[in-house]
Amino acid sequence: MRAETEGGAITLAIETLDAGRDAERVEQRNPTVSLKNNLLTAISELAIWIIIVAMNVATLAFLGLGIGGD
Repeated sequence: MRAETEGGAITLAIETLDAGRDAERVEQRNPTVSLKNNLLTAISELAIWIIIVAMNVATLAFLGLGIGGD
């Protein structure tokens, strides 16, 4: 008998031994996921982050100067 979780992380197997006893075995199957970004992605993320920070600073500066407020 096999029972798998939805993610497939743990598989339970029940085997019948020759002597008629049941043995329960737990097998770990943990899939690995690489979270490493390549250099181009890291540079793009940094550029977007810098643009967002600059726009937030400009918004606070304009609001402090009274530009754009109602």
